[in-house]
Amino acid sequence: MGQETHLLPSNQQMKALLALPAGRPLLLQYHWRWLNSADSQQTITEARAILRRQPPHCLSVATVEALAIGEADKRWSEIWLLEFSGPAEVEAHLASELFERLCRVASDLEIVVATPPPPRMARIIRWLNRVLPWLPAPRSGDHLPAELLQGGINPTPQQLAFFQEEGPQQPIHMFNLLKFHERAQYVEGERNRSGRRAYEDGYGRVAMDCFLRLGGRIVTLGRYRFTLVGNDGQTEGNHWDEIAVIEYPGRQQFTHMISNPRYQAALEHRDAGLQRTLVWCTSPAAEYSR
Repeated sequence: MGQETHLLPSNQQMKALLALPAGRPLLLQYHWRWLNSADSQQTITEARAILRRQPPHCLSVATVEALAIGEADKRWSEIWLLEFSGPAEVEAHLASELFERLCRVASDLEIVVATPPPPRMARIIRWLNRVLPWLPAPRSGDHLPAELLQGGINPTPQQLAFFQEEGPQQPIHMFNLLKFHERAQYVEGERNRSGRRAYEDGYGRVAMDCFLRLGGRIVTLGRYRFTLVGNDGQTEGNHWDEIAVIEYPGRQQFTHMISNPRYQAALEHRDAGLQRTLVWCTSPAAEYSR
């Protein structure tokens, strides 16, 4: 059986990939929907084993449990996050037997490309991941405001219910795609700042402090570049601005965070800065969680 063309980059997408700087690392986030076939699980298991012992560097292989925030047309089975040394390594991977075998057991695939933080920021992230979990956990609040459960860039009541269900305490990876307003849109009017700045300074720092002190960690952050597979083969349009993958020790820590009064006070900056988002809650394979 040949490889389906909708699981491959278009000529335009490959051209965009090969136009990126040769020596710059890249993050690729794969959204897979697997076929329900007899050999699917064996192929996927073998591919995971290969990724653990040879390049590219695998940061997460995770089963999608729920779409936690936002609305999406497609349902994914797994999300993988791989780090490549540059476009040439990506090109070789796409031409590999391993990738071809995976495509044979997939019914759909989307790959987004991002650039990881520069070395200085990466060192800061590693320091935060080590130090902040030692600080006291932020306190839990008594309730969740109704406006926090209205959908859009917030979870709906149905989406939040998934996190409130009884279940095993095991790590989750939250995969975020973020699109910012060009200018921050505060309720009381313009504050002369970009949407990105409102989100990162007013909300992101508070949220980071909360989830790290709850025992979470930043798996990765990245600047979105384009969609390599999917999007009807097109690269035009700035669909997203950032990707972020965050680990929580369990679902309960996520609900703990969003009930925290300090976190809730920062939401005006998130609402002013963030135009739209998709957030998937996933269960990572054990080797990819702390």
